[in-house]
Amino acid sequence: MYLIKGIKHLRCVGVWDMPDGKAEDFDPENAGGYRSPKNEEERRACIAKALDYYNGCGDKTGDFGIEPITAEQAELLGDFSAEASLAAMDFEDWIQSKSRPCRYCKNLFIPNAPGQKVCKRPECQRARKNEKARNYKRRKKSKPSQDPA
Repeated sequence: MYLIKGIKHLRCVGVWDMPDGKAEDFDPENAGGYRSPKNEEERRACIAKALDYYNGCGDKTGDFGIEPITAEQAELLGDFSAEASLAAMDFEDWIQSKSRPCRYCKNLFIPNAPGQKVCKRPECQRARKNEKARNYKRRKKSKPSQDPA
């Protein structure tokens, strides 16, 4: 998927995830069902569709460009565009309001669940699992053993 640059509003382009999938532009709020191109032909079709959209757009802010994005990023953009219409904030402020630092690497991430404290980086997940195992062993060791008499 790609984010179309050089226009005032958020618009993406991707391949409709169907057997006869073709490149289409879409609002990030509706990112479900779209995917990134899998081959050169699909990539070219996405770029052509993005350029068509840019050329037909009246509210340009600069030169045409595209930025590759993941499905996860498209979802974030969709969440942002839905909330941004309610409150005047830019994307960076919105991301800052939704993110928290990872317990291990200290990088900012947007949690998938309210209590999530660890990002999805493999090193951090490994550290979380190791800590959980250590805590389990420590609790098990400190419990008084009950010998059957």
